[in-house]
Amino acid sequence: MRAELVAANYGSARSIARWSEFNIVETYKRLEQLRAKDPKVSQKPVYPTTVAIAQQTHTPKKLLSASAFSAKALIQIKRQKQTDQEDEQKYEKIRKKGKKVTA
Repeated sequence: MRAELVAANYGSARSIARWSEFNIVETYKRLEQLRAKDPKVSQKPVYPTTVAIAQQTHTPKKLLSASAFSAKALIQIKRQKQTDQEDEQKYEKIRKKGKKVTA
């Protein structure tokens, strides 16, 4: 319905997307009435009855595997491990200094 309103120059796809459902239905009804009266108005497109389904390229198992992490997520995990190690080293130094002072 929205695509037909865009094709009939009722507005851009962005502007029609912001319309309320009621406004879209009412405008579509007016478009249908105008199509019945005036043959010069863009006619309703003929949709194919059968749609060729594209072959699926990825199986769901591949998409959900551990190797499917995005590069950003892998970098974030790597940085987190690195900061955890750095923090552990700092705490270890502090513990050693504390033992030297008390001994």
